[in-house]
Amino acid sequence: MLVRRASDDGAAVLTLDSPANRNALSARLVGELRAALEEAGADPAVRFVVLGHTGPAFCSGADLSGDPPLDPREFVRLLRTVVELPKPVVAVVDGAVRAGGLGLVGACDIVVAGEAAASFAFTEARLGLAPAVVSLTLLPRLDPRAVARYYLTGEVFGAREAVRVGLATVVDGESGPVLAGLRAASPQGLAASKALTTEGVRAGFARDAERLVALSAELFASDEARERIAAWRAMTDHRLARGAATRRRLLDAAVACLAELGWSGSTVSVVAERAGVSRGALQHHYPTREDLFTSAVEHVAERQSAAVRSLAGADVACVVRAIVDLYTGPVFRAALHLWVAATTEPRLRPRVVQLEARIGREAHRMAVELLGADESVPGVREVVQGLLDMARGLGLASLLTPDAGRRERVVERWAGIVGGALGGAG
Repeated sequence: MLVRRASDDGAAVLTLDSPANRNALSARLVGELRAALEEAGADPAVRFVVLGHTGPAFCSGADLSGDPPLDPREFVRLLRTVVELPKPVVAVVDGAVRAGGLGLVGACDIVVAGEAAASFAFTEARLGLAPAVVSLTLLPRLDPRAVARYYLTGEVFGAREAVRVGLATVVDGESGPVLAGLRAASPQGLAASKALTTEGVRAGFARDAERLVALSAELFASDEARERIAAWRAMTDHRLARGAATRRRLLDAAVACLAELGWSGSTVSVVAERAGVSRGALQHHYPTREDLFTSAVEHVAERQSAAVRSLAGADVACVVRAIVDLYTGPVFRAALHLWVAATTEPRLRPRVVQLEARIGREAHRMAVELLGADESVPGVREVVQGLLDMARGLGLASLLTPDAGRRERVVERWAGIVGGALGGAG
């Protein structure tokens, strides 16, 4: 999934999760985001939507290497969905926003910009393009002189300037009263008030959308734009490959530090030194400590899960042993340190709660698939969950007093239990 979904005290939390291409607007990401927004809009338990991101970029604009490429009309549909949603959408931007990503930010009702890491730039003119479709959400909201300057020059500007020109609402340290106000408002009041504030933007969609889509298509098809995009793509492919390698080193180093040193000893500087990169390079990829360590645990856990999935078709004992191994290695130890830290770190807690839920669901789904378990049969779901609980228990027990012999006896016994339960179910 490129868009993660969670909930938090009346808010639907949607997270753009395609850091490998800087959350670029691919056809798949746009489709997933629009579906998630529509689902949140129809959910009576949701009062407002928070749109965030993983990685160093909120959104880098259109995915110029996309296959299939993004249809600009689908991007218009996404922007329209944000604007017409009967619930406020709050963008939480703690990284780079470029080109089409600014249109997405402009569609949101409230924008919280991270003062340390948020940056914005209209890069279209440098590629022989223009901020065409994004103007639907930006021109009605932004200061006209600022629009002329930044559309034409492609200059990068930060959070405070974004607030000044009308692109952002507040910087991150000032967002508390804003979110509290949304939670205190009534659903009807929010819907009616939003309709008033977006009236001009919605009128612009009806009047200008087709014309701006045609302009965008014309510019993209021009020889000048094709030449400049090809040069940009060659440069970007190299940079992305180098960045991906750096991120892998950082994530592996972060997990190793957590497992060995715990949360208090795993500072950003320590991880950067172990990975062989500068602190600034680390913070370019992961602006906050919370970003780094939650991403690290998830990344390595997913890599290990992929290895376990390769056991499809193996016997029950082999699968049980592999699942236990997931909970008795350094990743489990690192995750445990992160879980404990989250109990006393307010900024870390919501990230870890979401991460734990995702990893837990994925572990259960993987166990069901590998074991060929039919959970519609009474008792089978409980056996699978019991297996996972047993694996966690062995992982905890092995932290202080590892006992390979005892572990092997328990694994053999559970393999028999699971095999018997599944055989009986069949």
